Amino acid sequence: MSVERLLEGNARFVSEVFQDGSKFADCLKGQSPHTLVIACADSRVPPELIFGAKPGEIFVHRNIGNMVPPGDWNLATVMEYAVCHLGVTTVAVLGHGRCGAIKAVASYHGHDAYIPGWIYHGHQAYVSLVERMPYPDDATAQVEWLCELEKENVRFQLKHLRTYPVITTALAANKISVVGLYYDMATGIVSKVEE
Repeated sequence: MSVERLLEGNARFVSEVFQDGSKFADCLKGQSPHTLVIACADSRVPPELIFGAKPGEIFVHRNIGNMVPPGDWNLATVMEYAVCHLGVTTVAVLGHGRCGAIKAVASYHGHDAYIPGWIYHGHQAYVSLVERMPYPDDATAQVEWLCELEKENVRFQLKHLRTYPVITTALAANKISVVGLYYDMATGIVSKVEE
């Protein structure tokens, strides 16, 4: 069933978007994205769509909770390729509203094999926020608190980003800028997250 839905979606893409292929002709020559976006794997948060990007404009790495774990080989490879070979000039960590991973950082009680170890990369953000803003009892205030935790997570992932030599070297040479961003799912608006 899922494969059929994918293929039907591809048929719509070919007839409605790809059409004569001219929009995608430059992609055959290679890629030269201007930005690396480290985003959440959440299916409701497609970076290319959110930023109105055309194919080839942004290089995307996605994982649960838009985490930047220090020493992660997968992410390090993506960053090295993006910065050193593709010449991106911006590296962005994109957090978002209603993030299940960040909600789990605050209240995970499952018995999964891999999820607890992964979401632990957001634990520093949780501790930092609780110190200055305790978790509220009121349901409405809890939604606002989780929103702030999502932004605090972006701030900490930016700190983790700066543990990678490829990033610190490029920053020192003024070859890249690093930015935190937050996507509000209720409005569609992306805003900067100040460190």
